[in-house]
Amino acid sequence: MTRKDDGLIESILYYIVRVLSIFIGSGMAVSGAVSCIGYLNMLTTGHTLTEFGKFIVGRLELYIIPIGMIIVILSLLDRMPFSSK
Repeated sequence: MTRKDDGLIESILYYIVRVLSIFIGSGMAVSGAVSCIGYLNMLTTGHTLTEFGKFIVGRLELYIIPIGMIIVILSLLDRMPFSSK
């Protein structure tokens, strides 16, 4: 392999990691949001909005949503760590 091929391989691997991180981040955000929406059924069983808020703050699903969104945003930013000469 030549030096030119190494740059191509690095570039392809870089974009594969970016696409995978988009999938992982969006999956995390969607699963967290679906779980939080599912917990809204607590309101129909007689719980107040305050009780629901206290419950949801203690759940991991609430924190998965922004973590997934941050992963997606960071993977969409165009920042190539190596120069393409």
